[in-house]
Amino acid sequence: MITLDYTSLNRRWGESGLMYSSWMSYAFSLGYLSNIAHYFNNNASGDVSLHIEQNNLQGADYREGRIHFYGSIDILRNTFCDWYRCSSAGNGGRVVKRINSTPYLESLISDYGFGIFQRDGQVTLDIFPTEEPDIILGIMCDYLGVNGFEDTIEIEDAFWEGFNI
Repeated sequence: MITLDYTSLNRRWGESGLMYSSWMSYAFSLGYLSNIAHYFNNNASGDVSLHIEQNNLQGADYREGRIHFYGSIDILRNTFCDWYRCSSAGNGGRVVKRINSTPYLESLISDYGFGIFQRDGQVTLDIFPTEEPDIILGIMCDYLGVNGFEDTIEIEDAFWEGFNI
């Protein structure tokens, strides 16, 4: 479901997840995630990867959707403020911060056609954009139009700004 609020209630940690502060921030982040060149697991200089960790196979209640951020804390804090606000510690290795938000990743898959890929011998699933960015942008703008947004030009600009950084 396309929304600004991707928080969920976890019986162990309480409410957690990603909440966007505006449609501009949402569009910027979606544009960024729509560009495969930004993905670390596709391009060693990329700053992000999306995963579904199948913790449910190891006894946990559910699987977890996570954004792994590999760039600097300053970039995360200043460019992706909403991600920074809900981020948690990295993994002690290359992952600087993790953004836990299963509902957001599920939306990327179900609403925008992002694909799920499993590498041989891996339990963790990788998520990548599989549609052209124009299609992803069109889906978002169609949603906004149906929900009363008459002028999406600035939101479209934010999408392309995120895509092109």
